Amino acid sequence: MKTITMMQYFMKSPRRNLGVTFLLLMLVNFTSCQNGTPFHHKPSWFKYYTQYSPSQQHDYYRGHIPQCPEEDPNVAFGVQAFYAQRDYQPFWTRTGVDEGIVSELLYYIADAHSHGIHPDKFNYGQIVALLDSLKNHKVQNDDSILHGTLMDMELLLTRSYLQYAKALRYGIADPKVVNGGKWLYDYEKPDTLFVKKALEALSDVKAAMADLQVTDKAYQRYQEELASWRERPQAPDTIPLTMWYKHATDPSYKTLCQRLKWLGNLSENVPDTNCLTAKVLAAVNDFRTDNAIPTLLQVIFYVASIRRLSRNSTGPQSSI
Repeated sequence: MKTITMMQYFMKSPRRNLGVTFLLLMLVNFTSCQNGTPFHHKPSWFKYYTQYSPSQQHDYYRGHIPQCPEEDPNVAFGVQAFYAQRDYQPFWTRTGVDEGIVSELLYYIADAHSHGIHPDKFNYGQIVALLDSLKNHKVQNDDSILHGTLMDMELLLTRSYLQYAKALRYGIADPKVVNGGKWLYDYEKPDTLFVKKALEALSDVKAAMADLQVTDKAYQRYQEELASWRERPQAPDTIPLTMWYKHATDPSYKTLCQRLKWLGNLSENVPDTNCLTAKVLAAVNDFRTDNAIPTLLQVIFYVASIRRLSRNSTGPQSSI
């Protein structure tokens, strides 16, 4: 009587073959869960990087992340503690790039416009460019260069997440700085505890990003108003409102400077510029406080609506 091995028995039938494949996948996932680490598939485009090694990546992170400086001391403490607790194992860049959680973060950052913030405030363009360079195999297939690039992306994503969390919880402007040091009210600032809790929430990235969204009804009404302004047709000879949230620099900012000078809030000695400089922003804020306008966004809408009725006009006319 001929004897066959168990593997030969299963391989004789396509149905049995499928069953073996399923059982092996279940075994891999079960083993992964037993070890406390979820199973992550490597992106198909990442197969180009043959010099990638998870163990070498881990060693690289362990040797270099502690040496990476952070401008914000609270962020520095939180980031270092976060990776130290993970023994410097990658979070966003495990198995090369964890596309699931990275895309979840980028989805919300790309929608920062709905909060009146440019996505590049959270390094959106830089992240996308770095990710595209990896996907298009523009990063050299060298172990040191590749692992260094992955570490740059790893830390950039963590910083961007914290910047986004801080912006939605505390805002992006320090009222004392914006008002030239003239601010007598108490206000909250992000601290080490906030950074620690925000990083702990990354155990579920999707839930963490959803929980950061502001649920205050008044805030949501401002969001709706902002969205409606963007959809309105532009009046002749006015600053395009879409410019405020799509461009960090724009030629139309020079028009803003001129109109702030008409209003007397910007010195004639300040050159017209296509950038939102500190002096221009200070002039916008002066206009806000002088006219008791609650938000900076409303100031921008108001000033953007001001236009001269004729070339012979010497002062501003309001179209609202």
